[in-house]
Amino acid sequence: MKRKWICLLLILTALLCLSVPAAAEVKGYVRFDNDDFFTEEELSELNNRAFEIGERYECGVYLVMLEDYTIYTDGDVRDCAELVYTEFEMGWGESHDGVLLLLSMAERDYALIAYGDKGNATFTDYGKDVLSDEFLPYFRYDDWMGGFRAYQEACEDFLRRAEAGEPVDDYGYSDDAYSSEPHEMSNGTKAGITVAGPGLAALGVCQGMKRKMKSARRQTGAGRYVSQGLQLYVNQDLFTHRTETRRVIQTEQRSHSGGGTTVSSSGFSGKTGKF
Repeated sequence: MKRKWICLLLILTALLCLSVPAAAEVKGYVRFDNDDFFTEEELSELNNRAFEIGERYECGVYLVMLEDYTIYTDGDVRDCAELVYTEFEMGWGESHDGVLLLLSMAERDYALIAYGDKGNATFTDYGKDVLSDEFLPYFRYDDWMGGFRAYQEACEDFLRRAEAGEPVDDYGYSDDAYSSEPHEMSNGTKAGITVAGPGLAALGVCQGMKRKMKSARRQTGAGRYVSQGLQLYVNQDLFTHRTETRRVIQTEQRSHSGGGTTVSSSGFSGKTGKF
């Protein structure tokens, strides 16, 4: 395990000399373990853009792409992201404020983590969901540069809003783009439901009766005999649990209640998923 992690450090450190702004407080914003991921021009563009955002808001915005995160950690993809952030001393200033998006290509896993008071206050739990919606549509079509540009632009917007006292958070906005507050249905939508509703209900009843009339068939898979909500987990000694404490990070001029950020005992907040 230690040997694998040292290999990652050596690979990524060797790539730091490529297009890194000299004035940056940190040593590179974009890292990867495969030189096929970016051209030098793309790497330069992403690094320079990240530096502009970091310098303006004093919060690092990072990207990491790996072939397979499991090579470097026995934990999950979030553990790998936290290890990278810690080992490379990422983050802006003494408090190491920042946000990191890590992609693992093997199984298309991603982790989105934040650190520091500013990082965690800016990228709330709800905000991370919104941020993911900005880049995931690009990644699902393997448009990496499109996704990374969208990620950086959204991060800048999040930081701008947080600086103005309105971080992207649940029920925190009048802005429809970032608000999860339910909206009133239009008259057209209501009319459509009124007309189509009874017909759809009748169709559902007929389909249900039709299924009941089919002869029984022998089932070959166990999935037929368990509830849809059942999830199976493999227990291993390699990784047991993560202790998390929830605290709402308040910012100036923030008038709404609820929301906030779930911060672990290590100081990170984050979410994971597939792309």
